[in-house]
Amino acid sequence: MTLFALSGLFIAVTALTLILILVIYGRKRLHLIWAFFNLSVFTWGIGTFVAGNATTPQLALFGWQLSLMGGVFIAPSFYHTVCTFCGIERRKLIIFGYSIGIITEILFIFKKVILLDNWTFLFNSIYYFKGTIFYFVIMLCWGGIVALSYLELFRFQKINKGRQYMQALYLGYSALFGFIGGASAHLPSVGLNIYPYGNFGVAIYAIIGTYAILRLHLLDIKVAFTRAGIFLCVYAFILGFPFYFGYKTNLWIWSTVFMAILATVGPLIYNFLTRKAENVILAEQKRYQAFLLKASDGMVHEPDMDKLLNLTVYLIKRAVRTDYAAAYLNDAGENKYVLKALRGSGRQVVPPEFSYDHPFIKYLETREEPFIYEEMPDNIRDSLGNDVKFGLVVPSIIKGSYLGFLIMGQKKNRTLFTEDDIKTFKILSNNASMAVVNCLQTDRIKKDQEILLNSEKLALIGGMAAGTAHQFNNRLNAFVLAANSIQMLIEDFLAETGEGLIGKEFMHKLHKLFDDINEFLEKIIWNVRRTEEIIRGVMNVSLFRAEGITMSEFKIAELIDQAARMLREKHKIKDEDELPITIVSGKDEIIYGDRLLIFESIYNTIDNSYEAIEEKILYKLEGDERKNFKPEIKIRVIQDDTETKIEVADNGVGIKDENRKRVFAPFYTTKPSSKASGSGIGTYFVKRNIEEFHKGKVWFESEDMKGTTFYFVLPRKAKA
Repeated sequence: MTLFALSGLFIAVTALTLILILVIYGRKRLHLIWAFFNLSVFTWGIGTFVAGNATTPQLALFGWQLSLMGGVFIAPSFYHTVCTFCGIERRKLIIFGYSIGIITEILFIFKKVILLDNWTFLFNSIYYFKGTIFYFVIMLCWGGIVALSYLELFRFQKINKGRQYMQALYLGYSALFGFIGGASAHLPSVGLNIYPYGNFGVAIYAIIGTYAILRLHLLDIKVAFTRAGIFLCVYAFILGFPFYFGYKTNLWIWSTVFMAILATVGPLIYNFLTRKAENVILAEQKRYQAFLLKASDGMVHEPDMDKLLNLTVYLIKRAVRTDYAAAYLNDAGENKYVLKALRGSGRQVVPPEFSYDHPFIKYLETREEPFIYEEMPDNIRDSLGNDVKFGLVVPSIIKGSYLGFLIMGQKKNRTLFTEDDIKTFKILSNNASMAVVNCLQTDRIKKDQEILLNSEKLALIGGMAAGTAHQFNNRLNAFVLAANSIQMLIEDFLAETGEGLIGKEFMHKLHKLFDDINEFLEKIIWNVRRTEEIIRGVMNVSLFRAEGITMSEFKIAELIDQAARMLREKHKIKDEDELPITIVSGKDEIIYGDRLLIFESIYNTIDNSYEAIEEKILYKLEGDERKNFKPEIKIRVIQDDTETKIEVADNGVGIKDENRKRVFAPFYTTKPSSKASGSGIGTYFVKRNIEEFHKGKVWFESEDMKGTTFYFVLPRKAKA
């Protein structure tokens, strides 16, 4: 078997395989036309196989005529394929091309015109025939049809990009590869005695062209031809060297052994060379794929949905260099997918939303992996309109639930999204889905916290309202009682003086009336001031902010001394022994914080302790218990490397269990109304000062009739 015959057999087997694939898997008119093209190639391959193996001129002539009977339909079927692929109507030219082929077939059958004449034996292996005038006319028409095919492909490439652009490149370059290879078989017929090694290219051309039309996830055109070139070189050596060795030495057994050995290592050599070549050709693609995979690992740590989506589309557009990138998110409440982030020139292209009943969404929800625009059925593409075209769609799915999807425009360099891109974006989609779920959970937690905070605010407002109403009612009742008492005093005075009371006794009654009225007026004034304090407390709650806080270091003992002096002035304590404040430890300790806020907290706490002790002495103890009771307010300061702990303990009346939950509520107090000296908001401010503005902690321990201990924990300067 000659090498030329082997190439014909290779062409025939390849074309027949492609015909079966197209008939079985092809669903479009384009596939059937391309199947007819491959049938023409198959006939060409069988003819060259017979001609290459012919031992007589008559058998060779039969082979060449058979090859030309298939060959005359290769050009018109290719032009028909190109027109169908590009979506253009060239009916007359297509009919013209097929007509030439049919006329040639008829002439062959009836042998009215001879295409080949004057045989010669070339390359010591092949019978060749010289072409006649009619042969040259057929070749000229054949070349013109091929040129028209390339003109249509060139026009199509100028107005398209992405997958259709790359498919056109596949068809064009692979056809050029095949036509040049096929033309090499005709060179000896026109007087150029060059061995037709290029005939192998016809099979390569058919394979790549079929791959371009039938498959959608195409390789880069450079990769495709690099693989084809490497394959051709490697297997030409694997098949050619043993054949050449056997032909020269006539040692066909050793030739077969060499072929078996080379066929074994051939795939390894091919894979090695292919990987090396692809690493060079696809360096840019592999770079951005690695970048996206690395970036996707960090997505799950972004809790903010808007930031996540904007970052995702920014990274994709920048790394992949697409026209645009858009992110849609499922809005289950509105039954639609809403555009949440967009980068690039897609503002005029992509819709702002897709409803659940949109055909594109219905199709999307049947897919679990990324897919390309051309992969969608025609009716789905039509539903998007002529303006909406994209390169790739990446669904975001978690546990069967569609969270949203990404739409990417075409790459700016007109290359397509490859299988490796699909795998990369599938991983990116999985990580993005987890990140979206994380953001949704974070948002849900925030909403729950807002609801809880609003509930707490409502409860706080309710508590404030109840406490304020209670305080105002107490004050109003005091006003009413004082006014009623004054009214009764005046009525009694008039009744007594109306009986003729005169002289000193009258003046005595008048003085007593004024004294009593003055006493009740003092009570009214006191209650008015208490009301002012309540109103001021309400204003402080609504307006108090962390603005103006000044952090510094100072001694705790200074604040305690200052608080003690103010307490003595408030309660008019002349004897220092009546204010039993002792610093058990930590007198020289230095704390860190806002001096005024911490002073206010300590002052309020020891003021409450003093009043709790006073309440216990006046209202809870009698006789010997009162006489033997020794009031105590102890302050302890404990520090370590991270925090300062302040304890304020008293042995006053304590706090009952039923009142514990309301201790820090504003305008709540357990003190008797007639003796309460504040608005009930002191402990509220203590907690807010320490926990909100100093990021510390406040709590208390108490036992009824035994006393209360308040604890403050403040961070040290290094932690604050």
